[in-house]
Formats: sequence, structure tokens, C-alpha cells
Amino acid sequence: MANARKAEPPIRALPHGGSHNLNWMEDAACQGSDSRQFFPETPGDHDAQVKQVVNSFCSRCPVSGDCLQYGKDIGATAGIFGGKEFLSKKAERDRIRAQKKYQPKGKVNV
Repeated sequence: MANARKAEPPIRALPHGGSHNLNWMEDAACQGSDSRQFFPETPGDHDAQVKQVVNSFCSRCPVSGDCLQYGKDIGATAGIFGGKEFLSKKAERDRIRAQKKYQPKGKVNV
């Protein structure tokens, strides 16, 4: 017979010390969704991907403030937390470079 263990609240140690209670995640609008969509990688459509995730999940999420604070607390350098994209400085430079590559050069007549 397997030993039954009492479920403990999820706690994560923070890089600067202390811990963060993760119970709020149970109420997140993104609960059960594919977490890969919160870490967009396609350079050409990067902003569109971020906007889609924010509109689909973060904008209607009852715990987006907790999620944003969690991203700040863990020192996130990649991903979307609470409707805000976190990027390392290098990743931000790379993203800007990639966007410029996909933009037309010169004037565009509309």
C-alpha cells in the first residue's frame, strides 16, 4: 500500500532569500494550458504572440497581479508573467535586431 502524504502548499525559494507561496496559481486563467506559449520564440511574430497570450489569458486573469509580482520576485529573464514580458537585456537586443530584419526598408506607401 502506498503511503499517503498530506499535500503541502507549493512554496518556491527565491533567488534573494525567502520564499513565495504559489497557491494563487490554482486560480490562474492559464491553469492547465501549454506553458510554452508564455515563452514566445518566433522572431517575426514575437509581438503578436505576446499580445495573443496577454489577450487570451492575462487580461481576464484574477491573479495577474500575483503572477506579475512572482515574475519580479524570481528575477525572471524570459517569459510572460501577469501580462508583462520579461526579457534579459541580451534577449531584448536580439528581439529588436530580429524585428528590424523583418521590417521593410524605406518608405511604405499606404
